[in-house]
Amino acid sequence: MKEYRPPKKIGQKAPLNCLVLPGQHLAAWKATQRYNMSFGEYVGALIDRAEGRPNKLDGMQQGALPIAESWDAKNAPRHKRDTLPFSENKSQSD
Repeated sequence: MKEYRPPKKIGQKAPLNCLVLPGQHLAAWKATQRYNMSFGEYVGALIDRAEGRPNKLDGMQQGALPIAESWDAKNAPRHKRDTLPFSENKSQSD
């Protein structure tokens, strides 16, 4: 096996050039649209996933926590206008 040589970076990133099958390209394009990522972000997330590291793909698939579990809703600061309908909020003065 050859010794690893770090590539010349473009900014903080390293280029990765490769060829894939047309079906793989289509699947990757669909995934980039679904996850709102670039090809590079998607490939990087796949590499991180394969290495067992945290990645954007797995983070996006986790469901959002209910508000009560994500922060203490009972002790959250509230404004008196928070419970008024929008039209009433506009006409109220502080």
